[in-house]
Amino acid sequence: MILGSRIRQWIVSRFIPPIRADKAADVGIFLYACHKSAVLGGRAASPLTDPLIAALAPRPFLHTTFGQLKLLEVVPSMQLPHRINWFEFMASCLCGSPADKVDRQFVDSLLTPLLCRPNRFLKLYKIRTFLVARYFALKFRDIAAACDSAYVVCYYSGAMLGVVRAFRELGKPVVDVQHGHLGPTHDAYNNAKAFSLGSLFQPTGFLVWSRSFGEYLEKTHGASWESTDYLHLRALAPAGRSTSQSPTILFTLQSLVPLPQAVVDAVHRFPQLFWSFRPHPAQEDKDLPIELELLRGLPNVQIADRAAPLGAALAASDLHITVDSSAVHEAAALDKPSFILDADYHVRFEEEIHKGLARFVPQSELCAALQRFLEFPETSRIVPGSAPTSSG
Repeated sequence: MILGSRIRQWIVSRFIPPIRADKAADVGIFLYACHKSAVLGGRAASPLTDPLIAALAPRPFLHTTFGQLKLLEVVPSMQLPHRINWFEFMASCLCGSPADKVDRQFVDSLLTPLLCRPNRFLKLYKIRTFLVARYFALKFRDIAAACDSAYVVCYYSGAMLGVVRAFRELGKPVVDVQHGHLGPTHDAYNNAKAFSLGSLFQPTGFLVWSRSFGEYLEKTHGASWESTDYLHLRALAPAGRSTSQSPTILFTLQSLVPLPQAVVDAVHRFPQLFWSFRPHPAQEDKDLPIELELLRGLPNVQIADRAAPLGAALAASDLHITVDSSAVHEAAALDKPSFILDADYHVRFEEEIHKGLARFVPQSELCAALQRFLEFPETSRIVPGSAPTSSG
């Protein structure tokens, strides 16, 4: 619904109070780090965004994790209310604007079933996301006015779309910080049609891990980008290898992805290997695969702290194994080899496979691959790439 501008302004000022920006008085940059936070040296940190501070210091930052870990004790930090006030939300539904048509088209085009959970009611999910984004755009209006730019992670969530729009309505830049795989198989980053609409929901630029990701975005969206060259790893991951006397296997889990039986069998077959299972940062204990409970308590198994920096966990490992985690990219950046157990995700890691830092291993051949790893540990640090084959 599009009301007259004066009526709209009255409703917003009367019924939709902005998120307080008193701590943002002298802040130049708003930064949102979501669940990609960690505990490092006894303090909260963000492996993805801490390097921004080093690169842009001494400019002050306004940090928020929407009620999660506070980031960095050395810069301004605040927790923002992230729950929707339903009375305010209903009032925001009356506050349409001329930009709504294009922004609604952007959401309709962008949100595919792969980005919607649950996706049984896709149309309702898209409407909800659009309305939530418009609500948060109004809630963030004072912070957008106080800060001159914003960095967000997962720009395509409802709340973050609202942050993007709040800043862009004032003509201020918003940069999406890469948080995982970015390429043709990720629907938030492969939709040239959505990005051709000129929506206020789309970021003005991207901060990516490496040049190859940036060139992909430029080719697909015509988007501007800047590469950190995996600065988030180099800044927070200690150099060197594991101090364990046993070869260390880091297995990175993904939400809603079961632990393959082949991995359970391998843990039992190779007690001389030390297995560290790292949950996805967004994965709660109650959501861990039931198969993992069968391994908990074994002397050669640990459930890694999801709040520890991934770079540190990779640096302390000898081999990385996953079904489909984008940690393959980060492992390769630290010269750590990876076994990929799902052939469908082979295309995501062609660059790492070509460099000999990753290979697809059919689950039926995992034990054989680990045996070779044990027999030839030095030559197995960099594993030869392979094309996917049938797992039988």
